[in-house]
Amino acid sequence: MLVNLKILGLKRKTKKKNRAGDASSVSGFGIQSGWGGASFVAPQLNGVTVLLTQVVRGGVGLLNGAIYQLQRSGGYFGPRAPFNANPYGDNWFYQGSFGYNPAVGVRTMDVANFAAALKKLE
Repeated sequence: MLVNLKILGLKRKTKKKNRAGDASSVSGFGIQSGWGGASFVAPQLNGVTVLLTQVVRGGVGLLNGAIYQLQRSGGYFGPRAPFNANPYGDNWFYQGSFGYNPAVGVRTMDVANFAAALKKLE
């Protein structure tokens, strides 16, 4: 997950790229079967939550309400969409689609756009 701190209005204290979660330091991509789930996502989401608290300049509390509110209000469309949708592919049970999907939830978060939308919800 690469996070552009300039978009969030934050300053980086190190010159190293944020490569949290990348499997390869060369390509940034990699697939290993048998690994993943909440133990991989939780630390990344914790880091994102810290960035969100810095942008809104305070605690954000439980994010579920904001996530689903933004998702229901067209969170996948436009240049400032807080979520990225991938309507293609399937996992044998669910076909890819815009919006919420039981296989993948609300999809992936565009952190900078989500932070801006979260700030507007205040």
